[in-house]
Amino acid sequence: PAYTRSPVLPAGARTVLGIGDCHATPYFSELDSIFADMGVRMLVSVQGGCPPLPDVSLWYRQEVDSTCTRRNSYALTPDAFEGVDAVVVAARWSFYVTGDFVTQPAYMDTSVDVSRDRARSQEVFGSQLRELQNRVEGAGAQLVLIQQPPYQNFWTEDVYARIALADLDFNEINATYAVERAEHDARSAIIEDELDDLARSDNTVALSFADELCGPVRCPFGTAEISNYKDHDHLSVRIGAEFAKQIVAAIYPDEQS
Repeated sequence: PAYTRSPVLPAGARTVLGIGDCHATPYFSELDSIFADMGVRMLVSVQGGCPPLPDVSLWYRQEVDSTCTRRNSYALTPDAFEGVDAVVVAARWSFYVTGDFVTQPAYMDTSVDVSRDRARSQEVFGSQLRELQNRVEGAGAQLVLIQQPPYQNFWTEDVYARIALADLDFNEINATYAVERAEHDARSAIIEDELDDLARSDNTVALSFADELCGPVRCPFGTAEISNYKDHDHLSVRIGAEFAKQIVAAIYPDEQS
């Protein structure tokens, strides 16, 4: 993985950095387009299954992910944030922090000798988020943290296929099987508390899109015509594009129409 430059703009152009795992892609795709129209250069470092935290290694599938270790060692250095207006960070944090998301557990540590301990992963999450904030704000940039969206208990392509093939009622299926808002809130409590705590700083903001994705009781798969998800937890590019506008507004509030 490496920073990519798209579009090619003059060296003096305003710059925004996007860093994340594969769950950042739905936002970053549209952000790149919006920023291009604004004359803002976006640099991106995205690696699937890699927590975007400085000096963090990941243990997953019975081994340390050396590629993730390398990405985090060079893409999140203090020098990387010099001269940028903002750093946008998005990830499926539950994958790394609480371990309630995958059949094969993942753990984080600040050493390649990863301690496979859930409490240690949560400790590293908190400490390295703060280290990231210190590096970004120390460079004079704004830190924009994206709270993780709800993830479903069923793969949405299966849901929509079954509805179509069996001529089922979408609203009934949605009201029965879409994840409950209370379940999402419980799953994300540790993560949301950490990100919201960092957002107490004047130059850090934490954005949540759960209210747009959820009703008071459940978080729908989408509409009868189109899903909000690529699978059971990755948002679709379509819905990510809608939220990208809110991210832009957080960084450049005076330039939104």
